[in-house]
This record gives sequence, C-alpha cells and structure tokens, in this order.
Amino acid sequence: MTMGLTLMASSPTNLVAYSDADWAGCPDTRRSTSSYSVYLGPSLISWSSKRQPTVSRSSAEVEYRVVVNAVAECSWLCQLLQELLCEVPKATVVHCDNVSAFYLSANLFGIFGLAALTKSVNTCEDKGYGASAYAVHWDPDHPHSEENGFGMSAYVVDWDPDHPHSASDVPEATAKHHQIKVQTGMLFLKKNLHVGTVLPKGTTFSRAGAPKPVDSISTPLKSKHLRTILAHFKIHHGSMKAKQVADTLESCGKLDDKEEPHMCFTSHEAMARFATKALGASGAHAAITRIHGHETPNSMYAVAQIAQLSSNVVPCHPMDFPYEVFYCHRPKEVQALRVQLKGLKDGMPRVTATAMCHMNTSDWDGQYFELLGGERGETICHYMPTNYIMFYY
Repeated sequence: MTMGLTLMASSPTNLVAYSDADWAGCPDTRRSTSSYSVYLGPSLISWSSKRQPTVSRSSAEVEYRVVVNAVAECSWLCQLLQELLCEVPKATVVHCDNVSAFYLSANLFGIFGLAALTKSVNTCEDKGYGASAYAVHWDPDHPHSEENGFGMSAYVVDWDPDHPHSASDVPEATAKHHQIKVQTGMLFLKKNLHVGTVLPKGTTFSRAGAPKPVDSISTPLKSKHLRTILAHFKIHHGSMKAKQVADTLESCGKLDDKEEPHMCFTSHEAMARFATKALGASGAHAAITRIHGHETPNSMYAVAQIAQLSSNVVPCHPMDFPYEVFYCHRPKEVQALRVQLKGLKDGMPRVTATAMCHMNTSDWDGQYFELLGGERGETICHYMPTNYIMFYY
C-alpha cells in the first residue's frame, strides 16, 4: 500500500486536463470549489482543489472559471516542458462537463454578464454583422458591395466576371480563375490534404465581430416578417444588409426536407436538440475549430495530423443577420475531419481545425474546379472557422 504518486515512463507526452466544480458548495458563504488535475501521459503531475474567491451566480460561470484556471496551468506546464526540452506534440485537451462553459470557452455565446471573465464585446458595424452564411448566391448582375456588405464569409461570397479580384484573394489561382472569391486557404481538394501540407499565407480561422445572441427578440425567422426585423434594427430597405437579411429569412423559411433535414436556430441548446434528433443518437459530440494562442494575418500553418471524425454530421453555420442565427442541416455524402495545424516557423501546435469534405461534387459549379485545379466530381473540403460548430456521432 502506498500513499504517494506513481510517475510512469511513457512515450506519449500529451497533456490532458480534467476540470470540475462544486457550485455554491459552502453552506456559509455560498462560494464554489474549483478543482482540476493535469496528466502528462498516464502520470498525474499537477492538481488543485480550492474555494473560489467570489460568489458565482450560475454553474456556467463556476465551471468556466475552473476551465480558465486549468488552461492557465497547462500553458505554464507547456512552457516548462519546452525549457526542459520535452516536446508536447499535440494540443492540450481540457475536459469539462458543463455544456454552457464549453460553448463559452469557444467564444460562441458572447454573454455580456460574464464580461469580468472575458472582455470581448461584439458590435454590429455598418460594414456587416460578422457572420458568414453557408449558402452561395451567384448574382453576376449585382456585384458584392464592400461598403455595406457583411464581408466575413469563409467560402464563396460573390461572382463578378466584370470585376476580377486580386491574386491575394486566392493565392494559387491564375488570372482566368478570378471569378470566385473565397477566404484564403479555406477551400481545398481532399487529395491535397497531407501531413506537411503548407496552407497559403494569410489563412486565418478566427472570425471576430460576430453578431451577439439576443433573448428579447421573438419574431419568427420567416420572410413575411422582413419589414418588422428591418424596422427593429433600423436597416434601410434596399441596402446590402437588407438583402442579406432577406436571403437568411428565405433560407430559414424553406420547407424541411426529410432526407436532408435543416432548420435555423438562435439558441445553442435548440441546435443540440435538433442535431441529436437528426443524427438519431443521444451521444452526439460537438466539434469546433480552436486557436491555440494568438492568430495574425501573417500566421503560416502546416498540417501536422489528420483524423477522421464521422460521416454522420450536422454542421451549423452562422448566417448573415443582425443577431446570432445558425443554419443547421444534415448533408449527405460528407466526411468530417479534425486537422491539427502547427506553426510553420516554430512547429508548435497552433490550430485544431474542423473540416468537412463533400464526397460527391458532380453537380457543383465548374468554377470551383477551375479555382482549385481539380476535375468535376473530386472531393472538395473546407475548413470551418471558429464561429462554426459541427455535431457528429
């Protein structure tokens, strides 16, 4: 019998943390207890269990504080291991059993009541709401307006043969391929995805300035309520924003397809319920793209690891709207991937990206294949930015 800790030699040097909290566990002060443990491979190397200094008003706040403390400890341990010349090959995984804290850690909620924990304020500027719609609108007669448009689309945002875009929009495209504009590095052929593949310079996964969720709006997401929504948010009729809001309402108002169910949501809980039903499984998982550290326009990434998630998925895409709206659907013939990206210069883990590959592209617009240098029918994949979420089973 031993009361000590056993440290075992192990080739995997991955850091894994587990966090939990006892909300308002103290009967006298109603303060909560935070606890976490960190493992290096199979060995426990760091742990903590202590009472929080302030009273938390929700279990989400309590659990989020624990996650923050665990991440801070893991960050310090990573730096210590680097100084000891012990490489940590993969991104650190922090386990949390609270759904609200999970989404808040991914910065999907943007809850202002927790501004003391995360000082990020989302605003709706004149240039757009910061979301990116999944739907593609081909409209050569009405070119995209940079002055009034949303400007945050991750994939195709317009098609304007009369006004070709600069080469910086699509680094590998030749002059004749400038009819489609995509965010740099987001779209690629699956056959080109290998360990060691270098993403184009300027590839970014963060999507700042996304619309904030609102609880006070109860107007249904249907086209017949367009005037009401435009008036409420003081959006001028005929503007680019008004057109994008109309497109979102049209997409959300389409009749549900039994073979490929879809629906729009303003609540993350409702999204999860829809995904669970559509996937036909109670144990659905949620995958998001995470950035480890700070991302800049000059960041360069290389593929370090590729793992298959599932072909049974429900992706949820933020829509162009004055407040947070997600379009969730269950596509056919797709494959979800998790791609670990490392910094090209330092080799450190930088992004844990979620990607979705469309296996059957035989009916896609030919411009995609001209842009990517592929042939019709080839598998096309796209990364999902940080404000997207994918449920899978």
